[in-house]
Amino acid sequence: MSRLTPHARSLVFFAITCIFASFAYGHFAGTNIFGCHTPGGQGSGNPCHCHDPSDWDVELACQDGRPVDENNEGGEGDGDGDGDGEGDPDNSGENPEEVEEEPTSWRGLKIAEEETCTDYDSDFYPYGSNSDWGIAASMGGLWGPYEEVCFETVYDVTVEHMVARKEAHDSGMCDDDPAIKAQFASDFLNLTLASSSVNSEKSAKDVAEWLPVNNQCWYVWRVIKVKQKYDLTIDIAERDAMEEVLDECSVNDLFFEVPKACQDSWVEYLTNPPQN
Repeated sequence: MSRLTPHARSLVFFAITCIFASFAYGHFAGTNIFGCHTPGGQGSGNPCHCHDPSDWDVELACQDGRPVDENNEGGEGDGDGDGDGEGDPDNSGENPEEVEEEPTSWRGLKIAEEETCTDYDSDFYPYGSNSDWGIAASMGGLWGPYEEVCFETVYDVTVEHMVARKEAHDSGMCDDDPAIKAQFASDFLNLTLASSSVNSEKSAKDVAEWLPVNNQCWYVWRVIKVKQKYDLTIDIAERDAMEEVLDECSVNDLFFEVPKACQDSWVEYLTNPPQN
């Protein structure tokens, strides 16, 4: 698809920006920015959760506001399945030394070593040449969350896949249909903006190999959501790296807000695009 002229792009993405803004305002008016609540009230037994601007549910520990591992709820068991709290799997009257097995999943993600079932080819993971405009419209500005920089023009940014395309390929997507691969490569859930130098520095690295200087909680949470959506695996090193980051995160750290000055400059950029 050929790139639109600057004027045409500005009209299209100004409309998109307005749509995003009106949705966010309409859905969250009268609540805090994340719409946090406990369905049925604190005594209902339901977990606290929040709605972020993409309408995902974020599980919270009500007592401390930290993200919950939904695969590790309810405390520790004794391993024998009888509910008595005593580790006696064969009812022999003795409690043999437990053999701790490595978990096979974490936060709904399968833990497995990376494996390439077919050779990686970026042509199988295409995304639109105007994706940078769409990302900026979805965020409300030409904002780079890794660097916390407001860029002046779309020519100053690159499209960054938080879960790199090759990382996804090696984490279970290599055998998926071409349509799934193309959907993944163009999914705004997995796209952000970064300078070319930072994009090159990250390349195809996973969370265990690279973390942004800023907004690490947001980045890790977004990687988890992307991998959950596309049923991608993580290895043990990734799990440990993500757990280490999330252990220091509050729910507010899972999100970022584009500074108003950057939002204003985006509107100005759309209404008065530079002439090439």
